[in-house]
Amino acid sequence: MKKILITFAIISILLPISVGAITTEEHYYCPKEPYNISKCFAGFFSSVTGTNFLVTKIAEKEIEKALKKDLGAKFNVKIDTFGGNNLQNGKFKKLVAKANNIESNGFFMSTIEAETVCGFNHVKYENNQLYFVENMLIKYQGKITESDLQKTINSKEYTDKLNKLSINSNGKTIAKIMNNNIKIVNNKIVMSYDIMIPMFLGTIPKHIEFSTSLDVENGKIRFDDIDFGNPITNAAMKSTLPMINLLNPLVSQVKTDKKNNAIINVKNVKIINNEILTDGIIIIPKNYDKK
Repeated sequence: MKKILITFAIISILLPISVGAITTEEHYYCPKEPYNISKCFAGFFSSVTGTNFLVTKIAEKEIEKALKKDLGAKFNVKIDTFGGNNLQNGKFKKLVAKANNIESNGFFMSTIEAETVCGFNHVKYENNQLYFVENMLIKYQGKITESDLQKTINSKEYTDKLNKLSINSNGKTIAKIMNNNIKIVNNKIVMSYDIMIPMFLGTIPKHIEFSTSLDVENGKIRFDDIDFGNPITNAAMKSTLPMINLLNPLVSQVKTDKKNNAIINVKNVKIINNEILTDGIIIIPKNYDKK
C-alpha cells in the first residue's frame, strides 16, 4: 500500500488557487454511490483500537518523505480514509497535499495545493505499475512569483526548448534566441530576449521586449494582449501571437507513465500584487479493467 500512495501522490502533485465550482461534466467522471468499500468487523475493530489511525499517519509520513525526495520540498499530506482495511487496499475518501517552493521538470512554483475531488478513490499497484481502478479528479491551485519565472527560464528544460525554436536553413542555424529575461511589472509579464542573426560582417543581435497579460485558452495559460510599446509594431506582430506563445514558460508538459493519460484543464489565471495565481482540474481516467 505504501508504494501505491507514494506513486499516486507524486503523480497528483506533478500534474500542475481557490478552484471554482466543479462542473457537471467533470462530476460525471466520479464514481457513483454506493462505493465498493469494506464494512466488516475487522474494520470496526481497527478503528476502535486506533490501528487505522496509525496506518493513516504512517502512510501520510511516507508520502511526505517521497515527495520531498523527488521535489525537494516539505509537503504536508492528509488522507481521509473509510476505515477498516480500505486504505491498505488502495481505497480512500480524499488526499490533500500542500507545499512551498516546488520544482518539477524545470518548472518552479512558490506554493501548490492539490486535493482529490471525488468521494471515492481507488488505486492499485500491480507488476510495478500504478493503475487507477476508478477515474480520479484532482483540483489544484498554485502561486508563481517573478523569482519562480526566472528560475524556470534559466532551467535546462526551458533552455532546450529555446534551442529547438532556433531558425534553421539547410542544416545551419540562421537565428538563435539568447539572453532571455522575464519580470512581473504592474501585474504584467515583461519578457525580453535577443535574436542573434548571422550577417556578412558577423552576428548582429536584435533585442525584443514586450509586456503581456495572461489568459486561459483551451485549458492552457496563454500570453494575451501583447504590447511591444509601439502601435505599429503591435499591429505587425499580432499575427505572430501563436509563435510568441512558444516562449511562454507557463506552458509546462506534465508527465505521467505510459498507461496514465491525464486530462489537464487550467480554469483560471490572474496576476495580483505581481504574483501569478492559477487553478484547475486534472482528470485521470481509470485504466484497470481486471476483475
